[in-house]
Amino acid sequence: MNLDFLIIIFLIIVIVLLIFVLLKSSTKTNDNTDLDLKKINENLANLFDKTLEQTGYVNSKIDEIGV
Repeated sequence: MNLDFLIIIFLIIVIVLLIFVLLKSSTKTNDNTDLDLKKINENLANLFDKTLEQTGYVNSKIDEIGV
């Protein structure tokens, strides 16, 4: 009876530790996706800025030509 009780306690501890590890790993994956989304947003913002610069350059060249 005493050995059964000890085994049950160890099983409960192992289950709690597994749940803890699963929760920690799921939060790490969320952090990685947040970082990926931030990088994508930065790249899109840079691309948009470069497009606006090129549009301004083209418009100034058109004005120089006089069309």
